[in-house]
Amino acid sequence: RRIAPVIGRVSLVTIFSISLENARRAGFPDGPKRRSPTSTARKHRRIAASKRHKTPNAARTILLVDDDESTLAALGRLVKTMGFKARMYSAPSDLLKDEIPSANACLVLDINLPEMSGAVLYKLLMDSGRRLPTVYITGDAGNEVAKILQRPDAPELLFKPIRVEALLEAIERAFTSPAFSLTPPP
Repeated sequence: RRIAPVIGRVSLVTIFSISLENARRAGFPDGPKRRSPTSTARKHRRIAASKRHKTPNAARTILLVDDDESTLAALGRLVKTMGFKARMYSAPSDLLKDEIPSANACLVLDINLPEMSGAVLYKLLMDSGRRLPTVYITGDAGNEVAKILQRPDAPELLFKPIRVEALLEAIERAFTSPAFSLTPPP
C-alpha cells in the first residue's frame, strides 16, 4: 500500500489505496467496479440481442404506420428490441404499395393520419382480404376513437405516450386474438 503524504489534506493516492483495500475485502480483487453510462447501455443491448435470437418473436413482423417521424422511429426501435421484425411506414399509401405478409404480422396503426384515417386504412385492408391483428394508437380521443371502440370486434387501443409493457401486451393479445385469422377469409 503506497501512501503519499500531503500536508493538510489526504492525497488521491491514499484515497485510491483505501478504496482498493476495501474493494478487496469485499471480494473484488481488481478494485471497485466502475460503470460508465455507456457500459450499462452496452450491457442492455447485449441482453436484448441475445434474447432476440431466442424468442419466437423473431418470426413475427410488426407493421408500424404513424405520420409522426419521431414516434415511428421510437416504436421501430422498441419493436426491434422486443425481438420482432419492424417495417415502418409514414403514410398509409406506403403500406398499401408494399407487400404485406399473409401470416405472422401485426399492424400498429395511428388513428389520425393525414391521407386517410387509420380506420379507413384498416377497412381497405380488410376489404382486400388482408386480415391483420391490429393495435391502434392515438394521441387524442375524438369521434374516430369513439366509433372504433363501439365496434363489436374492436381492436386494441393505446394512447400516446405508450408504455412499453402495454404495447408488448397489446401485440401479444392481437396475435392470439380469435377475432383475427391470419389468413384471408374464403
